[in-house]
Amino acid sequence: MKKYIIMALAGLAAGIAQAAPTEQPTPAEAEAAFKTQALAEFNNKPESTHTVLMRSMLESMLKDLRVTSVSDCQNDEENATLDCEVSYQGRKLTGKPVEREQRMRFSRQDGQWRIVPPPKDADDEEAGAASSPQ
Repeated sequence: MKKYIIMALAGLAAGIAQAAPTEQPTPAEAEAAFKTQALAEFNNKPESTHTVLMRSMLESMLKDLRVTSVSDCQNDEENATLDCEVSYQGRKLTGKPVEREQRMRFSRQDGQWRIVPPPKDADDEEAGAASSPQ
């Protein structure tokens, strides 16, 4: 009986291990997705907001961007995304180095990791929180 319980537990553990996604973006894949998303957001803005200086600043910022780690990924099966903690380094406009951590949602599309933008409601909430006095 003990043998069957152990076999059942081992089978259950194997099933759980298979259900949990072990694949997550590497730092290089997250960096590529980050850069692709930033350029897409810039290019989707109205032409009136585009200037040579703004494009140059964005390209400079992206050139210096380095994702150092991707961790603590949580699978969101409902939305088919992976929510991960991403640590990255970059430079401010002043040239001063900066290190940041941010949660990002990823999806796998055509073999590539893509960043899934937050819902519009989340953008509105963040903007409201950022503009409120502290």
